[in-house]
Amino acid sequence: MLKNNHVDTELDTIHDKSGRNSSIHPQCSCTRLTASTHDISSKSAIHSLWFTIDDFDIGGLVGDGAHGQVFLARERRTGFICVLKCIPKVQLVGSGRESMFKHEIEMHSHLRHPNISCLYTWFTTSTMIYMVMEYCYNGDLYTHLMINKRFDEKRVSEMLFEITWAVRTCHDKHIAHLDIKPENILLDHNFSCKLADFGLSAHIEGFNINHMRGTYDYWSPEQCAYKYKTNKFGEFNQKSDVWTLGVLAFELYFGVSPFGTTCEESVETVLSRIQNYTWCKYWVSKYGSLYISDISSEFKDFLDLCFTKDSGKRPTASTLLYHPWLKLHNKGRYVDDVFINQHRI
Repeated sequence: MLKNNHVDTELDTIHDKSGRNSSIHPQCSCTRLTASTHDISSKSAIHSLWFTIDDFDIGGLVGDGAHGQVFLARERRTGFICVLKCIPKVQLVGSGRESMFKHEIEMHSHLRHPNISCLYTWFTTSTMIYMVMEYCYNGDLYTHLMINKRFDEKRVSEMLFEITWAVRTCHDKHIAHLDIKPENILLDHNFSCKLADFGLSAHIEGFNINHMRGTYDYWSPEQCAYKYKTNKFGEFNQKSDVWTLGVLAFELYFGVSPFGTTCEESVETVLSRIQNYTWCKYWVSKYGSLYISDISSEFKDFLDLCFTKDSGKRPTASTLLYHPWLKLHNKGRYVDDVFINQHRI
């Protein structure tokens, strides 16, 4: 469990960003969004308010990305622990990401689910954009995968249950995430998975084409085929997320990607395998039957379904959620209507 004293320790070195240089943080214009959350550090919670940077104590750096930094923070009025994603406007303008950022806010703010990281609200200054987001105490799944090397089948099933449930919720709202990978899955104080980073998500009606979405290692065959045919970015729909759930399950269990990685090989080589190899062919060619012979028939069937080459025959996330492999290791966990009972702030 997350201990209050640990959070307080991390915040011992708090600095007031607005007090350090008031010219950097002029009076904010703020956007009001309703938020849904479980407060993991106290009984208080962030209500739907108009915020400025002066409403937060800023702690240590917890993330540093291409377009901004993420800081641990505490809302002063309630003591609520959260993170602030701080994005300089000039970086968005310089990279042409203004519309993508607005899109990310729109997508993420409409998603409320126990396995989707919560975007509570956001506000701006003349130079900065601040996203007030859920603090996931145990970091990202990629870090834990690097430490553990691989997970046993039961733990993989537990994590896939949570992520598949989150993906189904996205799909129910006609949103495809399109960048599901360990780096974009956060772990809360109970090690429950939280789907995060909706920067590449898309509102889906049928097929979408000619967009750069996701990471090549996680692309579906339909994305690869369109790129080869037109030399443009891949064709995708919600079924592309289902393929990626298979890649994620494989990677968490075996410790490597099923078709290789573009960090070590050419993009063309990896995309060719995605189109032409079965999910176990590349692994067997390198490692033989290692781990393959240990997995259950239910897990094999789950992977077979996710890795169906024809997207029209690939199951939906909703169907996949009731697969015997997920039921086997998640008895007593329920999916229907549970999130409706979450507190609405």
